Amino acid sequence: QLDRYESYTLVLRTFVEVPHSFFNRIYASITDYKKGAIPDSVLQHEKAHLDQKHSWDILILELLIVAMWFNPLLYLIKYSIKLNHEFLADQVVLANGVATKTYQETLLTYSINSQHRALANTFNFPIIKKRFTIMKTHTSNTSLFLRTIAVLPVLVLLVISCGQEVTKTEPAIFHGFDDKGNPGVTYGVNIDGDSKDGTVRYRDQEFYYKIADNDRVSLFTKNGEEIDLEKNRFEVSLIYDTETAVRKVLQNGSDLKSKFMNKELVIMDPFSRYKIEELSNQSSYSADKFPPKYLTMEDLENGNYPKGYMAKTKVDNVVTYIIFDVNKESALNGYSTNYAEGSYLTD
Repeated sequence: QLDRYESYTLVLRTFVEVPHSFFNRIYASITDYKKGAIPDSVLQHEKAHLDQKHSWDILILELLIVAMWFNPLLYLIKYSIKLNHEFLADQVVLANGVATKTYQETLLTYSINSQHRALANTFNFPIIKKRFTIMKTHTSNTSLFLRTIAVLPVLVLLVISCGQEVTKTEPAIFHGFDDKGNPGVTYGVNIDGDSKDGTVRYRDQEFYYKIADNDRVSLFTKNGEEIDLEKNRFEVSLIYDTETAVRKVLQNGSDLKSKFMNKELVIMDPFSRYKIEELSNQSSYSADKFPPKYLTMEDLENGNYPKGYMAKTKVDNVVTYIIFDVNKESALNGYSTNYAEGSYLTD
């Protein structure tokens, strides 16, 4: 059944227990209305909601929650705005001359019922104690209005932040040309194995590196992002000054010497015992034609080895140092390209 309450439509229904309003309509119990059991202050309260367009606030918030349901701040904002709506409507009723005590008793009477509608402005919205406290304070309309609109900047920030798509790209190493057609190629740099951290340059790119105690090398961009070496087909080789490394093997006690004697630690000299012209006649180095020389403890003690640099690697889980007859500084200033047929140091 439809009726009128001042300028708004009054919808009377059998199953409505608690008066509520939405846009230009006030909903109430037809039984209570015909009995005259609905106080005028309740209808004034609902009319205040409609006069102040509170339905639009709630509708916009519900649409935001549908779009950004995962944001917990929206639910808190929604609750705060609905509570503030009740404060505003309560103030209008009291300003119309309704006694505060009488109005509070009416509010307590309706609070027994627990009907709740998400979109509607319901007379018995919870937190009665807070509403009673606000009724006893004298707050200007300007202050209440400012409190209501204070959440608008927060809502704008929420929409902007949730609407921005963050695309995170993994840091990549630029090799200077398009090498996608040859996935078998691996590139790399040499770093000083005696320094636990530092910087290294590769094709006009500067990186920061860290060496863990287990000799694992981590490479980072200037911004501190770690680079996936395997995805970038990149190897970082640790190199050492040969004389310094040999001195450590000889001076670090029986444990290292025992590993060396038992072939758990190997030092190879694959090039220096062959003449340069012999190697230049070959298209590439062949381990079959030029088998590497394994240095003995006597070689180390007598200094019978090239005084260049050593590269540390693992061959069949055996720690292996390979000696190159090139000084360490030259090796640190180059980069390597590893093809199927061999590995070369490039200037």
